Amino acid sequence: MRRASSRTVTIPPDVTGTWDKGTGIGCYLWFCVGTGTSNIAPAGNVGNWNAGSHFGAPGQTNFFVGGGGGQIAITGLTCVPGSQGPSALQSQNLRRPYAVEELLCLRYYFSIPGAITYGNGTIRSPGTAAYWSGFVPPVPMRAGPTVRLGTNAQAACGDTWSVLSSMTASLQGGLIFFAPLWPTSIGAVGQACSLYAGTTPTAFDARL
Repeated sequence: MRRASSRTVTIPPDVTGTWDKGTGIGCYLWFCVGTGTSNIAPAGNVGNWNAGSHFGAPGQTNFFVGGGGGQIAITGLTCVPGSQGPSALQSQNLRRPYAVEELLCLRYYFSIPGAITYGNGTIRSPGTAAYWSGFVPPVPMRAGPTVRLGTNAQAACGDTWSVLSSMTASLQGGLIFFAPLWPTSIGAVGQACSLYAGTTPTAFDARL
């Protein structure tokens, strides 16, 4: 039987364990619809924090046993810190529109697709550096990004190019300024040059 409903579950924190507060995973949230006996929590440990790897509770049955075509759909899942969560009526307002969410994500990470030319500059002596115009990102990034060069990323002047050895980027007034390095001269001082993302994307990462 199909039945849509809203559920709120409060999970009290573990006060004795050590939570990862860095860039690692501090907490997993699992929905168990069937598991082996070795993953069943011991009796009396359900609803309590304990040291172990358990996914199911004693007496839990396999949701998909019997070939009845069982299906489950979980939508609009949101984890809210604190002791008070939204009501079913309020919860619909927690989900931001995709267009808004995408812009917020681009503050932390965006990439130039592979096989794309970007960035405008003029060559400096001895041909292995350049003055670059400010690059306008999709939205202002939260901090100066780390650059992850695409495969065979290059600096080019006309038909002359050199594979980049490295590149850093700084954030100034919402614009990104590049500082790429390449080993061989690609042209004379004052000539126009550009950057090529490579055969795979070049990424700009400002995540925490």
